[in-house]
Amino acid sequence: MGKAWKPSPWRSWQQAPRTQLDWKRPAQPQSARSLFSFRPSRYAGFIALAAVVGAGVLFQYRYVPAIPGFGGGVRVTDRYTEIRDDKRTIRMAVRPNATAVDGDSLRVDGEETRLLGIDAPELFQTCRDERGREWPCGREAHAHLRTLVSRGTVDCASSSKDCYGRALARCSAGDIADVGEAMVRRGYALDFMGGGYQSTEAEARNAKRGIWRGEFERPADYRKRNPRTEYSRG
Repeated sequence: MGKAWKPSPWRSWQQAPRTQLDWKRPAQPQSARSLFSFRPSRYAGFIALAAVVGAGVLFQYRYVPAIPGFGGGVRVTDRYTEIRDDKRTIRMAVRPNATAVDGDSLRVDGEETRLLGIDAPELFQTCRDERGREWPCGREAHAHLRTLVSRGTVDCASSSKDCYGRALARCSAGDIADVGEAMVRRGYALDFMGGGYQSTEAEARNAKRGIWRGEFERPADYRKRNPRTEYSRG
């Protein structure tokens, strides 16, 4: 005998009323589906880039907000802004606002400035070292001043101008309180017209730094002998 016929569960499912088996979750509005489909991980790179650019812009206005819950830190100096976390460090350099014209002159925010109280070798002036060898002391003084002003934002206090229309000023650069004093201390400039750096000059002379390690002509005397030199304004 053949087996008794039994209704197939699959068939009974097909024949069941749709009201019982064809239940579906109500469709969500388009805006709600878009909201729940947003995944922040997709935009992590863009968010990180925007944070770095934003920090740089804020620093230009001397404002860095606190970052709640930030695992690293934010360090702001006159030379750079540093943002760091547990994995990496991002450092953004600050564009300098001054350039060295020669060993004792600057161009600060577009204005030509003469460092008050010092006199450095002229740009094309040469000196002699302890062995009598000639060396470009004027160019080295210029290079040293360029290094100093690259330390950070240059701020100058001026109350007068010289006969060439340059501001006579004492300037700071980053962590250097007095750029002129730093030039004299390293032996790349002399105290000039009672500028207040006599003791600093004596220290450089005794230590034989810069031009003091050999023989040199005072810049004022060099200018008298070379009145037509392009860089002879002091």
